[in-house]
Amino acid sequence: MVKYQKPYKSFDEQLLLIEERGLGIVDRAFARAGLARLGYYRLSAYWYPFRRRSEYHREGTDIPDHAIYPGYTLDDMIRICDFDGLLRSHILFAINHIEVAVRVAVAYETGKRDPVAYLDIEYWGERANVPFSGDKSRTQYEVFCDRHQELVSRSKEAFAKHFREVYDGELPVWAAIELWDFGTLSRSFQVMSSDDRLQVARRFGITSGKTLQGWLESLNDLRNFCAHHQRLNRRHFPIAPSMKGHPALRHVRTKGERTLEEHDQNLHRLYPLMCVLSLLLRDAPILYGWREAMVQLFAKASLITGLRLSDYGMPEDWTKQELWQF
Repeated sequence: MVKYQKPYKSFDEQLLLIEERGLGIVDRAFARAGLARLGYYRLSAYWYPFRRRSEYHREGTDIPDHAIYPGYTLDDMIRICDFDGLLRSHILFAINHIEVAVRVAVAYETGKRDPVAYLDIEYWGERANVPFSGDKSRTQYEVFCDRHQELVSRSKEAFAKHFREVYDGELPVWAAIELWDFGTLSRSFQVMSSDDRLQVARRFGITSGKTLQGWLESLNDLRNFCAHHQRLNRRHFPIAPSMKGHPALRHVRTKGERTLEEHDQNLHRLYPLMCVLSLLLRDAPILYGWREAMVQLFAKASLITGLRLSDYGMPEDWTKQELWQF
């Protein structure tokens, strides 16, 4: 281990360093303002794919050279980064609507059993004793209950205070669910009875509770990336959503002209998650406006040098697919 000794650099010094590495600057005022607004370190992730590789380079293992392939500018990287920011906003908009709809569906089906069935270990069944992935010494049930109690006890919502004072913090599921974050909501869906999960899935036109469960896990990851302003461009998402939930997803499953390696990689890119969002939103009033906004956004992307549909795992004919018609 060595001590970090690279010196602090002003924005103008950073611009000089960027130029030395081969990344051009067309509009210096625009470039400096973008650097001051977005930061060198964030922008460097967007020009990383354009750093020179040797013929023996192993992607994901070797570090490329600092020098940039010719033909790209800092102006381009700023535009790619700004595009990514707009895309995150569109994605979060869709996820927010889906999250609310899932909350209502989960509360409706669970509440039929009992208003507090979600706290009954018997309702959880065998899933209650499954070890929690982040701490094998604790069960899924224990982690869920602790997180639920934490959210109830610290909430400043008037209804939460009322239930703490009058009912010793015991909330019916339709009230409790309004205090849960997306992760807790996703975990509660995992442990619902199979019949109840299926009923929730059918509300969204899905015939498998397990498929919807996997989608919620994937969307929870996507939401976290977006909420923390992290890069979507060329992002490899840890959980690839199943593409077997609906015929409209068939075009994502097929390999087309891609190699098997390229196909597998694209399943972990953003596009499959975009398709899941479009499918889950298809009966929502905002659907057509959201689809149109996404198509228009990516139409503008074609004007940005260095930005490609493949960065997001998208096929060239994606707008012709059923999921993107409006």
